[in-house]
Amino acid sequence: FKTEEAGLNVSDQGIILVITLGLPPSYATVISSFNTVAADVLMLDYVTNQLLNDEVAQLASGSSKPTTVECECDAKDSALTAAAPDGTRGPAVKRTCFFCNKHGHFKDECPEQ
Repeated sequence: FKTEEAGLNVSDQGIILVITLGLPPSYATVISSFNTVAADVLMLDYVTNQLLNDEVAQLASGSSKPTTVECECDAKDSALTAAAPDGTRGPAVKRTCFFCNKHGHFKDECPEQ
């Protein structure tokens, strides 16, 4: 998180609070279940796993559809381009291989490997 880069110390509970407050109502049951978990168990990894498990269950049952989140961001951000939700990896000219440092492909597609 950027807070760590800025030298701010944010507890797991603080991060958990921010994450859970931003979830849709379909997660209310799993969030309520966190109240019954001992404080020494209620860590970020535990909450993340529980939320992911709940998301998988919701998607499998058809009770929920993947949510598209809209945000204002820089369209030139290569990280966002590389992680496009439709599975594309962005324009080939912007791709840089971390193996050979050439443009046009990523490391997992590198012909020099």
